[in-house]
Amino acid sequence: MKNRKALLLLIPATLLLLYFLFGNILLHPGQYLFGDIEDGTKNYYTAAYFIKYDQGVWFTGMNYPFGEHITYTDNQPLFSVLLNFIERHITPVSGHTIAIFNNLMLWGMVACAFFLYLILTELKLPPWYALAIAIIIAFLSPQLFRIRAHYALGYTFIIPMAWYLILKIFRQPRKIKWYLIYALAGLLVTLIHPYYALINLLLLLSYVLVYYLQEKKKQKLNYRLLIGIVTAVLVPLLFFQVYMHLTDPVTDRPDTPYGFTAYRTSFKALFFPLEAPLLKYWQAVFGSKEVIWEGYAYVGQTAFIVLLLTLAKFFKYARRKRWKLIFRPVLPAPLRVGLWASVLVLLFALAIPIKWGLQGALDLIPPLKQFRSIGRFAWIFYYIFSVYTAYYLYQVFRNLRFRQKPGLAFTFTGILVAFWAFEGLNNTYQKALSIKKLKVAEAFMGEQGNYTALLNSLNLPAANFQAILPLPYFNVGSEKVSIFRNAEVANEAMKASLNTGLPITTVLLSRTSVSQSLMQLQLLSSPFIPKTILPKYASRKPLLLMVTPDSLLPAEAALVKKARFITQKERIALYQLPLDSLQAAANTIPPLLDGLQKKGNYYVSNQNGAIIRRAFTDGEQQEGLYQTGTLALDQKKTIIIDTLINLPASQAYELTAWAYAMAKNLPTLTVTLTNPDGTLIQESEMRFTSTETMNNWLMGEHTFKVPAGRTQLRITSKSRQALVDDILVRPLNTDVYFYGFPKSILIKNNRPASY
Repeated sequence: MKNRKALLLLIPATLLLLYFLFGNILLHPGQYLFGDIEDGTKNYYTAAYFIKYDQGVWFTGMNYPFGEHITYTDNQPLFSVLLNFIERHITPVSGHTIAIFNNLMLWGMVACAFFLYLILTELKLPPWYALAIAIIIAFLSPQLFRIRAHYALGYTFIIPMAWYLILKIFRQPRKIKWYLIYALAGLLVTLIHPYYALINLLLLLSYVLVYYLQEKKKQKLNYRLLIGIVTAVLVPLLFFQVYMHLTDPVTDRPDTPYGFTAYRTSFKALFFPLEAPLLKYWQAVFGSKEVIWEGYAYVGQTAFIVLLLTLAKFFKYARRKRWKLIFRPVLPAPLRVGLWASVLVLLFALAIPIKWGLQGALDLIPPLKQFRSIGRFAWIFYYIFSVYTAYYLYQVFRNLRFRQKPGLAFTFTGILVAFWAFEGLNNTYQKALSIKKLKVAEAFMGEQGNYTALLNSLNLPAANFQAILPLPYFNVGSEKVSIFRNAEVANEAMKASLNTGLPITTVLLSRTSVSQSLMQLQLLSSPFIPKTILPKYASRKPLLLMVTPDSLLPAEAALVKKARFITQKERIALYQLPLDSLQAAANTIPPLLDGLQKKGNYYVSNQNGAIIRRAFTDGEQQEGLYQTGTLALDQKKTIIIDTLINLPASQAYELTAWAYAMAKNLPTLTVTLTNPDGTLIQESEMRFTSTETMNNWLMGEHTFKVPAGRTQLRITSKSRQALVDDILVRPLNTDVYFYGFPKSILIKNNRPASY
C-alpha cells in the first residue's frame, strides 16, 4: 500500500518540481526553443520540414537535390513519421513540432523518475526514500545536457526502462512477454536514435555476462534464458539493419567517422561538476581544463564520496584476499550484477583498451565504428551507480541506527542526500534558466513576417526559385568536409525553408554521402571547375541566395557578385542567382602570359625563390588528379619532401596539394622548418579544408614563412590509408603555370585556370 501511495505521489511531485524550475516552459513548451544554434535549430527544422512537406522515409529539406534518409537527420524518425501521417491524413500538426518535442523531453523526466522508483523499490528500499531518490537521479541525469541540442538523446527514461525490463526478465525468465516487451521497446527507441540500439545491447549483454560469472558455481547455464535474451537483443538490430538496407540507396557514407577514442568519457567527465556554482570552485582547485562534453556523465559529489568509501572497502578486502566480496559484493542480485555490468560498459566508454593502440580491432566489427561518441555509454554507469549510491546510503543509515547512533545516522546521510538533491535540482535549473532566454519559437516557426510574404510583396514568389543557398556557406556531415562559420544565416535559411517550402542546398546532417557533399561544395570552387551537381537540379530556376555580410570567403563573395540583389531583411540580404552563372567557363585554353620563364615542366612569373612540384607519375598506379599516379600514404610516417632552401631574405610561401576524398582518410601534412644543424624553426599543419574540389579530389592550402639563409624544409604525414597528388610549394609572389595531362587544361598555382 505504501508503494502504491508513493507511486501515485511521484508523478505530481515530479511535475510540481518541473513547474518550479521550468515555469512557463512546462505550460507553453511551444513558445521556446531548447537550443537556437547549429544542431539545436537543425533538429527542430528537420522534423518540422519532414512532417510538413515530405513523406515516406526521405527528407528533402537539405542537401538539395539529393535529400537525405531521415535516420541521418536526427529528426527522431519514430515520432516524425507518425506526425507526418497525422499531418497528411488527419489534421495539421507540423506547426506544433516544437511543442511536441519539448513536451516529450520534459515528460520523459517524469517517466525516468517512474522507472527509477520501480527499480529502487525492487531493491526493497522504503517507498518515500525511493520516491525522493528517483527524482534526484532523474534531475541530475547527464542526458539533460542534451536537451539543448541533441533532443533525441535527451530522453532520460530509456536507460532506466531498459534496466527495469532486464530485472523483470531475470526475475521471471519463463515469461515470454518480458522478452517481447524488451525487443519491442528496443526497436522503438532505436527508431528515435540509433545510439539507443547499442546502449540496449551493451546493457543487456554486460548484465548477462556478469550474472553468469557471479553465479556460475550456483546456477547452471539457463539456455532458455540465454536464447530469449539473444533474441530480444538481435531482433531489433536485425530489423533496423534490414529496414536501412531496403530504404537507403546511398553507398558512400563515411565508414570511419572521427572521434571513437577522442569522444570518450573521463574521470573529470564523471566526477567533476559542469554547472555553476560548483564549477568555479572545482576549477579553482583542479584547473580549468575543459571536459570532453561528449563523455559528460557526472554522477554528483555524493556518489563520488560513496565511490571512495566503496573503494576503501574493496581495498580492505583485497588486503585480506577476500576477492569474492569484491567481485560478488553483498548486495541484492539486481544491483550486484548491475553494478559490475555498468563498470564493464564504463570501460568501453573510457575507450579501454582500444585507446591503448588497439584501434585496428574496430575493423573486426565495422558497424561499431559508426558509434564514435562512446562517452555517451557512460550514461549506463550513471544510472546504475546512482542507484547503488542510494542503496549504500540507506544501508549506512540502518547500520548507524542499529548501533544506537541515530544522530549520526540522520546527520551523515541527511547531509549527503540533501547535497545530492541540491545538485539534481541545480542541474535541471541551469538548463531551464538558459531555455527561458529562448522564447523565440514563434519567430522561427510562425507565418507572420516570414519570407513567403516578403517575396510575394516583391512579385517574386517562392515558386520562382528552386532552392536556398545560404552564405556564409555550411557543409557538415560527410566527415571529409566540415564547414560551419555562421549560425545566424543557417537559422534564417532553415526558417525561410520551413515557411516557403524551398529546400536548402547546404548540409548540416550526419554521415552524409561523401560524393554528394563534394558536389555541393563544388558550387564554391573555381569558375573553371565543372559543377557536376547542376545537371541534377530539377529545373533551371535560379537559387535564392541568403547572405549575411560577415567574413565572406573570396569564393562566397564571387557568388554574390554573380547574383542580382532583391532586398534586405534586417541583417539578411536576398539575391537571385541564375544557374547559368555557375557553369564552368568556356572550354578554351588561354595562352600563357608573355614573360613567363620555363622551368622543367612548368612556367613561372619570376625566379624569386625555390619552387617544388611533385606529380607522383611514378607512384601508386591509380588515376590521379590530372594523370595516372598518386602518392599512397600507408606508413607510420611518410616523408613527402625533404630539401634545402636558400633565400637571401625571408619570404612567404604557399603549400597546395590535392587529396582523394573517396579514400578512407583525408591526410594531414606537417610542414617542418629547421636550421641545417637540426634546430627547429617552426612546425605547422595543413588540412584539406579548401572549397576547391574536382573529380572527388579536395585541395588543401597553407601559407608559412621561410626565413633568410639555409633552411631545411620537410613535409611529412603520419596519416594512413590516404592518397595525395600534385603538391606545389611556391613563393606567394610567384605564379606557377603548367598543363594538365593530357594537355587539356591550364593550371595556375595548382588550381584550374581553364576548362
